Parts: sequence; C-alpha cells; structure tokens
Amino acid sequence: MKPAHSFTSTAIGILGLRLIAAGSVYLTQVMLARWLGRSALGTYAFASSLLIVLGTLSGLGLPTAATRFLPRYVAKGDGESVSRYLKFARIVGFGCGSTLGVVGWLGGEIGLYPVSAATLVALVGVPLFALLLVNSGAAHGLSAHHLSAVPNSARPLGLFLLVVAMWGLGMVGSVANVITGHLVVIIGVLAAQTYLLARTIRRYGGEHGAGSRREKATWLRTSSGLMLVGLTSTYLSELVILVTNISATPEELAVLNAVLRTAALLLFAMVAVDHVALPEYSTWYGAGDRERLIDVVRRATQLRLAAAAIGATLLLFAGPLILRLFGPGFGVGYWPLAVALTGLVLRAGAGGAAQLIVATSGTHELLGASVIGVVLGLVLNIATASISPVMAGALAFGSASAATAWMSRSICIRRLGFDPSVFGSLASWRRNRPYGQ
Repeated sequence: MKPAHSFTSTAIGILGLRLIAAGSVYLTQVMLARWLGRSALGTYAFASSLLIVLGTLSGLGLPTAATRFLPRYVAKGDGESVSRYLKFARIVGFGCGSTLGVVGWLGGEIGLYPVSAATLVALVGVPLFALLLVNSGAAHGLSAHHLSAVPNSARPLGLFLLVVAMWGLGMVGSVANVITGHLVVIIGVLAAQTYLLARTIRRYGGEHGAGSRREKATWLRTSSGLMLVGLTSTYLSELVILVTNISATPEELAVLNAVLRTAALLLFAMVAVDHVALPEYSTWYGAGDRERLIDVVRRATQLRLAAAAIGATLLLFAGPLILRLFGPGFGVGYWPLAVALTGLVLRAGAGGAAQLIVATSGTHELLGASVIGVVLGLVLNIATASISPVMAGALAFGSASAATAWMSRSICIRRLGFDPSVFGSLASWRRNRPYGQ
C-alpha cells in the first residue's frame, strides 16, 4: 500500500499543478474581461462551456470508467485489454463528439441559443476535446499522473500564454479569435499526450484491436452510469452557465462566470485529491483488500475537507478584492460566491463518495444521484432566475454539488458497508476503532 506520506505528497504535487491550471484560467478570463468587456466575457463563457459540456458527454463515460477497468487490467498484466479499451474509447469519443457538434449547430440554427462565430468555432472543437478527455482518463487509470495532470494543466497555461501573445500582436479583437486559440492549444496538447501515452502503453504490450462485442458491451454498460460524473464533479460550473444563459444577459453571465471561476479555485484542490485516490480505490477494491481501501478513503476524506475548509476561508476573506480584478460591476458577485463555496464545503464533507462508486460498484445508482442533483440545481436556477440570474446560478451550483455528494454517500454506505464521509471518520475516532468498521 502507498504510505500516507506518499499519498499526501502526490496529492500535494497534483494540487500544485491544478492550482497552476486554475490560476491560468482565472488570469485569462480577467484579461478578457479587461480587454474585451463584460459582454464579451459572457459570450466567451457560453462558447467555452458549450465546448466542454458537449465534449464531456461525447465520451459516454468511458474516460471516467477507465479508472475502474485499466488498473485491474494492469494488475493482471493484461496489456491487450488496455490497448483495446483505449482504441474503443477514442472511436466513441470522436464519433459522438462529431455528432454532438452537428447537433449543437442545428440547435443554434433553430434558435435554442444565440449563434455567434465563437460558438461555431467551439462546436468544431468538440471531438478534439472528447479525445483529450479519453487520453487523460486512460493516463489516470494507468496512474501515469504526468500524462493526465500535466496536460490538464498545460492546456489552460498554454491558452493564457497564447492570449498574452495575441494581445501583444493586437489579435485579441474578438471572442472567436480567443476560442480559435483555445482549439490550437487543445490540438498541441492532444498530439503530445497521444504520442507519450502510446509510449507508455507499449510497456504493457498487447495488440491495438478494437475489442470484442462482449467487451464493448461490458465497458458501455459500466460507463453509461458515469456519463454525468464528469459534469457533476469537474465541469458543473460550465453546465450551470449554459442553463443560466437562458435567462441572463451577457453581462450577468460574465459576473456568474467570475463567481464560478473563483469557486473553482477551491474545486481544483478537491479534484487533486480525487485524482490520486481514484486509481487506488479501484486497485484495492479489485484486490479484495477492504482494510487498505478504507485507509485510502479515510486519508482522502481528511485531505479533501482540510483543503476545502482552508480554501473557502481564504476565498471568503479575499472575495471582494478578487472579484474586482475583473473590473467594475463584478463586486456584486460576492454573496453568490459565498453560496457556491458553501455548497463545495458541504460536498467535501461527504468525502469522495462519487469517486469511490466509480472505482467499485453502483454506477447506475450514481447516475441517478447525479441526475437528481443536477435537476435540483437547475430547478432552483430557473425558479430564482427572475430575482437574480447570478445568485440563481450560484445556488444551482452549490445545491447540485452538495446534493449529489451526499446522495452518493448513501449509496456507498448501502453497497460497501462503511461511511466515507467526515461523519464516518469522526465516529471511528470517537470509538477508538478502525475506520469504517
């Protein structure tokens, strides 16, 4: 078993990379708000969210399911299955991404959302972003953190540097130019990641077949329950922005975007812990080692909650100053920021329940919890949008984050027989007995 200090140091290393990525995203959007104005930032937020949400759905959950299947294939020395899974996931991701890109274009044409040059460029990039997620999911499942965390940090950092260069050359004249630059960065990162991942997989051997019909059915059966996990765990803010766009002006959407990007600084810290813990969940569950599984869950829960509590306190203290970095008019987002951060702290208290289910069992129950959590958030969004679209979006984000996490905790208790939340940790500490037993 990976020792506690090794788990913590790896998580801290991933956290550092995630914070670089979050900082790059944040600075990029601050610069766009300053250079292009609030309305243009709202347009950019919608176009980039459309790209990310459709790209995430295109994988049909296969990038997330890789963290369940690939560690077990590696443990068995089954390199052929690793290669087959990756090839199948890439075919699905590119095919579904291309289809959703066309569907998204048709949706704009019939008036479901305002069409702009930026949204058209974003739709072209959907299959590319889907492939990037497939590669990252495979690297994550193989515990090749340098091929998952590093590229995920390189993409926003590359976009930040490109936007700075474009500004220096006088090319940041429209949102479409910025989205085009984003696609250029995605292509570069995707090419480098694909090459390095191929070298890594060659160590495991195996042929690059597409997998038997039975294998594909097994993979899709499992992954179909994980389709919304990526959205509810990592890209919920983008989903909220898409829905809020129905009732908000571009200026209001820009303020909501600033609020959710600020809250994402906290979310990135929590995702860093999940990034390290998820392959270990799958490994120890597959090996039938309950004691080691529970130990990893305990350490991950403590680290998540500590990161969330410290981060939320700092962001609440510095919130007004941080929001004003975007320019005049963004300070009204402070109380919506407090609501979003509250939801994330509540989510951290539930432990990594959703990620634990991904690695073990109950994926279709998790899909149900994700749907209920997202629907709850979106209903609150629509119901309160007439009062304030910005507060409505923050309320949707916070409530969906917390509700999905705590419903996932109930699934863990029922299926695995122990409580992954902070309450389970406290109960075991008070009774002076092994955690979860």
